[in-house]
Amino acid sequence: MIEEYDFCATLHTTRSKRRVAQLFRPPTWGGRMCSWTDYEIRSAFAELVVEADSPILLHGRATDLATNAELILAPLQAAEIAYEAEGYGADGALLWNRS
Repeated sequence: MIEEYDFCATLHTTRSKRRVAQLFRPPTWGGRMCSWTDYEIRSAFAELVVEADSPILLHGRATDLATNAELILAPLQAAEIAYEAEGYGADGALLWNRS
């Protein structure tokens, strides 16, 4: 059984949710609108939602956060988007945070 972790990030940007979701590109990422206003982005290691405004929230489930957190954050770093991110274990305990 693959252990999953909760990932959440607050993004500080003037970009729209759509533009943020578009940063997560194939072949690693795929995406779609999942409501009238929100976006889902998926990869082999994470299922995340881009929602809310000012700040934008990016959250969902991911496997192996020690490795995959960097892959999740890479598109944000490349676009120079400021963020605070956190990862939580199955028991709800904070495992790490980055900004």
